[in-house]
Amino acid sequence: MTTLEHTLTSKNAPVQGVHALIAEISPTSMAITLLIIALGFFVTWVVRRVYQQRDLQHKVPNWMNVLMRMTLPFLLWLFAHMTMVIYAHKGLTIIWFEFVARLFAAWFFVRLFLYVVRRALPEGARRATLERLSIVVIWALMLLDYVGKLDGIFARLDGFKIKLGNAQLSVLDGLTLVAVVLVLWLVVQWLTHELEELLLKKPNEKFASFDLSTRMVLVRFLKGLLILVAILLSLSASGIDLTVLSVFGGALGVGIGLGLQKIASNYVSGFVMLFERSVRIGDLISTSDGTRGFVRTINARYTLIEGASGDEVLVPNENLIVNPVVNWSLHDKKNWLSTQLPVNYDIDLDFIMPKIVQAVQALPRVAQSPTPSVLLSSISDKGYILEVTWWVLDPENGRLNIISEVNLAAWRVLREHNVDVFTLKAAPVVRVERSDDGDMVGVL
Repeated sequence: MTTLEHTLTSKNAPVQGVHALIAEISPTSMAITLLIIALGFFVTWVVRRVYQQRDLQHKVPNWMNVLMRMTLPFLLWLFAHMTMVIYAHKGLTIIWFEFVARLFAAWFFVRLFLYVVRRALPEGARRATLERLSIVVIWALMLLDYVGKLDGIFARLDGFKIKLGNAQLSVLDGLTLVAVVLVLWLVVQWLTHELEELLLKKPNEKFASFDLSTRMVLVRFLKGLLILVAILLSLSASGIDLTVLSVFGGALGVGIGLGLQKIASNYVSGFVMLFERSVRIGDLISTSDGTRGFVRTINARYTLIEGASGDEVLVPNENLIVNPVVNWSLHDKKNWLSTQLPVNYDIDLDFIMPKIVQAVQALPRVAQSPTPSVLLSSISDKGYILEVTWWVLDPENGRLNIISEVNLAAWRVLREHNVDVFTLKAAPVVRVERSDDGDMVGVL
């Protein structure tokens, strides 16, 4: 092994206090350190200048913006490490530059981890606590490793064993598992957020051409794949034998059989709806319990239906599979609507009915094909009952408002030609009064 290889791969002796580190500082090392910092800022400024002049902010994915934020700490770490390699090649001491390189490396990983946390978690107390904890842990690990205390702490933690079935789990294995699971969970949340941004919220022209339900299935599948990979990596990185999982397999099976059956059924039903496209996001549906509205999202456990009044109903996915559902926009989004007009006997039906059709047909939301129609629905003791029917192309924009527009258009036609209308027979109103002898009587 050469002197350079031995210097870079061998473990350094623990640093004996701050004075030992300060003793390695010289005017030359300080000047080189300042040069590294100045060079890092200059290269970062040049890269950002080119980036801004090309106006790439709206033409590149988010990962390019991430690289721009990581440029300065990464360059400082790279330049410090290169200086350390050059010093080691010449046989000079590298204590100071190793310390500087570790500082810049810790800064880089802190910034990278904070970015992942902020993209993975919503703003709140939990995210703020995790950010502060991550900063403290990363800097503490760097300093403990530099002074040579980290291996001793790990050795002590590895000495405490917990027997779990036929296997033994040390405290170090448990802490490693928790740390790896936390990091991988954040990475999965971050990548899922990026996938949703790319495929659902802000899709480009290529992805926007696919149906929304298809994109939702793709996001769910990739998220499940990421979770599976994260679990396998967690077990592999922590050094836990996979046979340990057999201890929890029976309990998990009993839990699914007793308490999680409905949750599993709703989860599978959600995938069935997305694959079959029997209920899609944006469809207008009516359920067997009278719920009517537009499907806003299909989650793992429930489907969110927004009613005409803005109320949001959470319907379990299983209910939409096993119970009858009316999908008003499964093959065609057009909806058929109607309203009644009671008019007097003295009206000329052959004259007024085409006038009403023309007025309704002029409304922007009414479909031109099939054309609106006015039918003689029935004849009452007071006059004729006309029923106006039409189709709308955009039922998601509301039904009551277009019914109101049609009624107003028909009313204007009737008023223009002096046509009187009558009220449909209503239920009699009974007023309850008390008689002189105290009995309750009803008066019409």
